[in-house]
Amino acid sequence: MRLIHTADWHLGHTLSGHSRHDEHDRFLAFLLDALHAQGADALFISGDVYDHGHPTALAQRQFFAFVAEARRRLPQLAVVVVGGNHDTAARLDAAGPVLLSLGVTVLGGFPKARHATEGLAWDDAIIPLRVGGEVVAVAVAVPFLRAPELSLATAHDDVGSGAADLVVDGTRAVLERTSARARALYPRLPVLALAHCELAGARLSTSSERPLFGGSHALPADLFDQVGVDYAALGHLHLAQHLGPSGNARYSGSPLPLSMAERHYQHQVVVVDVDHRVACTPLLVPRTVDFLRVPDDGADDLASVLDRLRSLDLDHRPVDQRPFLEVRVRLTQPVPDLRARIDSALEGKPVRLVRVVRETDGDGLGLSDVVAATAPSSGLTEFGPVAVFSALYARHYEGAPAPELLAAFASLVEDDARLTEAPPPPMRVVDAVDDAVDAGEVP
Repeated sequence: MRLIHTADWHLGHTLSGHSRHDEHDRFLAFLLDALHAQGADALFISGDVYDHGHPTALAQRQFFAFVAEARRRLPQLAVVVVGGNHDTAARLDAAGPVLLSLGVTVLGGFPKARHATEGLAWDDAIIPLRVGGEVVAVAVAVPFLRAPELSLATAHDDVGSGAADLVVDGTRAVLERTSARARALYPRLPVLALAHCELAGARLSTSSERPLFGGSHALPADLFDQVGVDYAALGHLHLAQHLGPSGNARYSGSPLPLSMAERHYQHQVVVVDVDHRVACTPLLVPRTVDFLRVPDDGADDLASVLDRLRSLDLDHRPVDQRPFLEVRVRLTQPVPDLRARIDSALEGKPVRLVRVVRETDGDGLGLSDVVAATAPSSGLTEFGPVAVFSALYARHYEGAPAPELLAAFASLVEDDARLTEAPPPPMRVVDAVDDAVDAGEVP
């Protein structure tokens, strides 16, 4: 059989307030065409369908419209979806009964038995995959596991009290139980897993991914090999990669760049052929919106950056297709109107400014470091407001603050002191009302 593995759509994502809806529309159209052209029998979506736990109506409509069109164009396509850490499990599961009639199996959270005392419903996470009516493989669907599911999975095991024990041992217990059950129900068939998790040793995408469990409880890279899974379709990490001894634990990565750090990375989905062995082929997703950084590497002084922005030569295009732009400036002194200068240089340019990064050349010392170096015995007692202000300035910029800047700050300190020491103003309005009441002028 042939399946396409994708994950981390993050429908409803915005970049500094700019909608990605049009980009997602184009990706979903590409994916529909790819499913048809590749003759796919199944589609795996390994979590983070939405960017937020409470997705907008527009984002939900986008997902349901895709499912309906996939069913129309490929009536025999099996679709399996698991929830990710960005998804709300109950929200995904709510549409499950309706979607199941369209050949779409959704597990927002790991299914629980009808009676709480019975724990998890293991068999509900096992999905037979058919080609031409014949079961040719079996999927084990493991959504992002939260503390309640992990606790239920290890309820009868001797697990340590640490969070790392619960995460690793709980996930291992779920995978062992479900994969063993799948092999018992469908002997000699390939076992394919969907999971939303973080494996140790994987490459991360800077400022794009939310660490799971604080980022300190990554799962062993060989976990899926240990439990005998033939292919693990993973979600959560936004850079496509494979891990483990067999290399069959794969992240498809996100279909769109979700931060400026991914501007040079080519996103993809994975075409997986399952026969006597598993073969994977990346299918590159076309980039429909450019990501620009000025300068592209590092930062430059303000005059040079403004010159580069003025010289940008870009084709005019609709707003939702204009490039995203990050500007990086190296500053040696404060520039209060920095954003206004950048906006002026970009006037008339068909770009969407998403971020201005300021890099400074100060000493980087915190106040405690300055105190330790200059007044180790008396500490902060010898540091007045002006000294603290000067230390903060030196942390970010070269040299000392300009005299006029120090004078302005000293004036603020004096004004604050006067306001603090002055007695509260008389309640003239209240007194006037009281006098009017006493005089019978108001009821």
